[in-house]
Amino acid sequence: MVCVVAVQVIILLCWQLLDPMRWKREILFNDENGFSTKSVGYCQSDSSLLFLGPLLAIDGLMLCYALHLCFVTRNVPSDLQEGHWITGAVLSIVQILIISIPILIITENNNDAFY
Repeated sequence: MVCVVAVQVIILLCWQLLDPMRWKREILFNDENGFSTKSVGYCQSDSSLLFLGPLLAIDGLMLCYALHLCFVTRNVPSDLQEGHWITGAVLSIVQILIISIPILIITENNNDAFY
């Protein structure tokens, strides 16, 4: 467990040092005097997928490992284990991830969808 957290900290530290997120502001509308009346701002990184990919892969593998442990310990007497509750919690996290990925893809470039 400590190794997994250490690897994630190393990846996040490399991301922050090599390609940090930068604030970008786009002006959508200007008035007749050239002043912006509406703008949109967001954080952006040039190579975020290079760092997000390994982070998501590690988290996915850890979720699969947790489900495997729940499956292996399913026959342990119920006085000694809480596998059913842990399985429910892990499956809830998996459902949230499955639902959130399409939502993030849909709202990636639509800034009004965040509000």
